[in-house]
Amino acid sequence: MKVDFSIYHSGEAGFEIKTKCDEGQPFKSIAFEDDDFSFFLKGALLNKNILINSLGISHSMPDLVHELYRKYSNNFSKSFEGEYSGFLLDKKSEKLMVFGNLTGSQTVFYYFHENIFLVDTSLYHLKKSLDQYHLPYTLDIQSAYSTLTFHSLTDHHTHISEVKRLKGGQQLIFHAKNSLLSIHQLDSLLDIEHYNGLKSDALRRLDDIFSHAVNLEYSYDRDIGKGHFSLLSGGLDSRMGIFYAKKNHFENIHALCFSHSGYLDETIARKIAAKLDLSLQVKHLNGGQFLMHIDRLTAITQGLTRYTGGAHSDFALQTTDFASYGLIHTGHLGDAVLGSYLSGAKSMPPSAAYRKMYAGTFFHDKTQQLLEATAGKYPTEELFLFYNRGFNAIAVGNFTAEEHSIAVSPFMHPEFLKFGLSLPEKWRYNENIYIEWISKYCKESTAFIWERTRLHPNKKWKTSFGDKFWVKLNGLYYKKILGKPELFSMTPYEYYYQTNPLIKQYFDKYFEDNIYFIKEKELKQDCELMFKKGNFTDKTLVLSLLGVYKWLAS
Repeated sequence: MKVDFSIYHSGEAGFEIKTKCDEGQPFKSIAFEDDDFSFFLKGALLNKNILINSLGISHSMPDLVHELYRKYSNNFSKSFEGEYSGFLLDKKSEKLMVFGNLTGSQTVFYYFHENIFLVDTSLYHLKKSLDQYHLPYTLDIQSAYSTLTFHSLTDHHTHISEVKRLKGGQQLIFHAKNSLLSIHQLDSLLDIEHYNGLKSDALRRLDDIFSHAVNLEYSYDRDIGKGHFSLLSGGLDSRMGIFYAKKNHFENIHALCFSHSGYLDETIARKIAAKLDLSLQVKHLNGGQFLMHIDRLTAITQGLTRYTGGAHSDFALQTTDFASYGLIHTGHLGDAVLGSYLSGAKSMPPSAAYRKMYAGTFFHDKTQQLLEATAGKYPTEELFLFYNRGFNAIAVGNFTAEEHSIAVSPFMHPEFLKFGLSLPEKWRYNENIYIEWISKYCKESTAFIWERTRLHPNKKWKTSFGDKFWVKLNGLYYKKILGKPELFSMTPYEYYYQTNPLIKQYFDKYFEDNIYFIKEKELKQDCELMFKKGNFTDKTLVLSLLGVYKWLAS
């Protein structure tokens, strides 16, 4: 069950606060209320015990929050580490603070109009509150075109113009006495100081921080009396967390791999599992029936990104009973931290990222102004992509995980993020420092082929050679010689669409049944054109938008 909270305030009614917890998995939230505070945290606070020990207080959340608030006032939540969002209401001053982590991966939405203030972790619930209280709002046409072109929304935008999403590192402060709302930046990746030390020291530091982050995550499982559950594929990111967990002496790890049967993600994962004595569960994606779950995925992604982004992971996670497991350990954004968002060996302007933002082949002109305005908020291509592709789109895996548990990634630990991004671009370009780090400090992880390059990740030159030549040769072999394109991808979505007539029938019917939800004439015509003339990806983007409009109207 997904954990949620909602807050409504008006001058007449005061605060109305609702929270929803998961009684079957109580570790997914923390709540208390006393004479001074009303506090709620959704997610996992990984460094709770560390904070308590460092402050020398009793092992209780109320004592911890009281002490942090006494010492740091409005900045109290900056001390937290983990996957979380939440709020603190100071009853005496009638001040409400709504906070999230550095990555903004636990979504919070807000609305403020004429002294009416609403906060909700569910965009759908917030929209229903707008209807209930007869508050004005409009569907955001620019966000609709963002879905059709970028496949996800940029910056703090949602599909409702007057509703914004709390960005990573931000905190809302609402003073009820004078109905004043302000946004504070508690933490950010935009002001990181560049590293000027030796590369050998940087490699050792990466190893130390990553080991600490993994230890925090797996220790959390142990502290709540749950088993370890991790995702595993043929990539580097997912395997690194598991290898470091084993180095930290965590055992009895259950891993889940989802892949088209026989693809490298499965074969490599099986070899890693055998070597590390993991319990491995494999869920085959053959047939692609999860592509027909538009309504379910739209409710999970809340319209922030296209429905197909998390379709395969949601399909696979539904096959697991999480009663005995704690967190869902992932490798989210590992490659991004260590260089995959870089176009070259030196810092590039945000405009260099434009081509990487596009997914659809239509209407780029209709989002160009938004793209430029958003890019103007970031100093580099890499940071622009981190906030608008990494945090806003790729981390969608966290949304699907929320249906079952809480997804964590050591690569998204604040210290690892900041230190990784502080390193010179020339070290990180082409993920060279990634290969250097694991070759020196986790050599055993390089004994297995990297799915991306089809080569062992033990030499820097192999990444470029693999990306530019070896993968292409492999593609020709599977697609042209063997005639089995489905064995060249973990998720061969277009192959499923072309070979499973039920998917095409579903797509056509979903479009016909739901196009009427688009009321704006030009947008409707554009959707009709894009669905009729576009490729497979274009069609999924149109269906994603129809799913959002249907969901919001329900």
